[in-house]
Amino acid sequence: MARLVPEDYPLDEIASDTERAVVEALLDLADSWFIIPTVVDYGVDRELDIVLLHPAMGVVLVEIRVIPVVRAKTWRGDDCLRSPFETLHQFLCTTQTVAFDH
Repeated sequence: MARLVPEDYPLDEIASDTERAVVEALLDLADSWFIIPTVVDYGVDRELDIVLLHPAMGVVLVEIRVIPVVRAKTWRGDDCLRSPFETLHQFLCTTQTVAFDH
């Protein structure tokens, strides 16, 4: 079973039902995986939904979208929603300090 960071992270406090369901499903990963839900950059009001860490496989950044669909790296969603690729790129390129929500 994967490990939450911090271990006592209150899953019931994850605002999105979809994000909570994904975190709960990811807990079935091997115990070498670490799951960090909701990484926030308060300086610019930006967040990553989930960060997965593995000592051999590296880091996986997870941006969860409920309705829009991504195919062949083309964002096909509601125009009012930002592309998940843009969201992750902006977070990685501009964030210097992050805070864990708990």
